Amino acid sequence: MHHPLTCCIYAIAIVATWLGIMPNADVIIVVLALGVAVVGVPHGGLDHWTGRRWLAARWGGAWWGLFFPAYLAVAITVGVGWVMAPMLTVILFFMLSAWHFGLDDEVMNDPSKQETKQGASHNEAAWSKHLVAIAVGGIVIWIPSLTRANEMREILATIIPGDMGLSAGGVVSITQSIAWMLVPVAVLAIANGWLRPHSRGTAMRHTMLAAVCCVAPIMVSFGLYFCLWHSVRGLGELYRQSALSPARFAAAVMPLSALAIGMVVAAAFTWTEGYTLTAEVTRAVFIGLSAMAVPHLLLHGFDRMLASSPATSVPDSRSQYSASNHAELGLES
Repeated sequence: MHHPLTCCIYAIAIVATWLGIMPNADVIIVVLALGVAVVGVPHGGLDHWTGRRWLAARWGGAWWGLFFPAYLAVAITVGVGWVMAPMLTVILFFMLSAWHFGLDDEVMNDPSKQETKQGASHNEAAWSKHLVAIAVGGIVIWIPSLTRANEMREILATIIPGDMGLSAGGVVSITQSIAWMLVPVAVLAIANGWLRPHSRGTAMRHTMLAAVCCVAPIMVSFGLYFCLWHSVRGLGELYRQSALSPARFAAAVMPLSALAIGMVVAAAFTWTEGYTLTAEVTRAVFIGLSAMAVPHLLLHGFDRMLASSPATSVPDSRSQYSASNHAELGLES
């Protein structure tokens, strides 16, 4: 999705909030769930394509025996982290999410951002890049923690395990402390983007995202960013790498979306019929989703880093990747 259209949608959300015509919370949750089902689930559900792209060239058909155990091991480690060190786990989850969002964004991939300043070492430039990634990528986390703290506290209170010595208020307080350090970094990075003609579209989008995060409900600001920008970009990148036709790519994506949509519809039906999930089930679902999200964040974060490293030989996705996808989907080349 292009910058102008994204900015227009953010502006509509801001105006709707100011005019008090934003849909109620139930409608927002259902729309967000459907958005995640349509683009968010396929965006993360095809992670094995990325794993195969990096491993199949060296390990052939045995790539899956390396990828899936490692992927699940990371998820299990995160699940254990929720039990052993819940506060550290949730804060690291926020930081890792911000890093992933930032690395996946255009500003982080701007060639001018990757040039090493005269007199600065490569390591210093790399650290600067990752700091900016966490700061800018985490706009949807850091700004609401400062401007909509009560709302964030209420959301977290419904999903984090309160019986693990973890309080929503404590999470918000620590997040705010991190935000006070990272928001100035994000402001400087966005201001720098405004000064570069080729980066002004991205700077405008980040400025509008910051504005919508200040005034709109958290579910709206995060949903707009995650569904209409981050996940759409992720699917677009997968499509480019797969070298499949639009119809064949849709054939790979649609089963994941259909399954997720079915689950959303089933949940909405039970909700309207008066059935509600217990707090324990809701929190268990959140822990499970966060545990499965972390290997996705790490996989694509490191994939982005390796792809942008001049010292790394990136597998030829449009030859190897296309053939393996066709074989997996049972499609003729």
